[in-house]
Amino acid sequence: MSIQQTGERSRSDDGRAVRGRSRPLTVRHLGNGGIQINVNLGKPYSPSDPSMDLTGLRVALVRSRFNTAITEALAAGAHAIFREQGLPEDRMEQFDVPGAFELAPTALRLARSKRYDAIVPLGAVIRGETDHYQYVCRSVTDGLTRLAYDAERWGVVVTFGVLTTDTLEQAAARAGGPDGNKGADAALAALDVLHLWHRMDDTTRPHAARYGFRDS
Repeated sequence: MSIQQTGERSRSDDGRAVRGRSRPLTVRHLGNGGIQINVNLGKPYSPSDPSMDLTGLRVALVRSRFNTAITEALAAGAHAIFREQGLPEDRMEQFDVPGAFELAPTALRLARSKRYDAIVPLGAVIRGETDHYQYVCRSVTDGLTRLAYDAERWGVVVTFGVLTTDTLEQAAARAGGPDGNKGADAALAALDVLHLWHRMDDTTRPHAARYGFRDS
């Protein structure tokens, strides 16, 4: 199956409309059971403050290898945002884990190291024929939510870049397709929160200077 753009709406090769803005998106199911996705990185919301200076900033991406074509597109979107904002490649590190369930404990270990200012977990959980989807979604969401709260004590921002969708096509639409790139959104959210924390803590917490943002 493939999805192609037609004007302001996309249509699959069986004629079904796919909701979204006009952006190129193609999803092909390969004979070996895999998929090939050609996508635009999408355009997330704009930074809250254009004066961001990323000097000294270090970020970590934690990517699930399950549904790898989707998560690779999410990671590409996140990397693109950090590069566009001027973060050098050697200040970005990516850690791949087997599946979405392993995202939270790995991100926790990275947060505890205090080597990173922001951690962006990226994954895709797609509904199947059993209840497995519900349990994984709940555990991943709960784990990353707890981590986001806990990591604040170390001054580490943790965002949420995990897709939970009913179909592969819905996931692809959110990994650089008609509905944007949620990996890019998660990366930009990390920068926005870091900037906000810096402004909040500027006069009260000495470690805030390590975020490396200019005052506006």
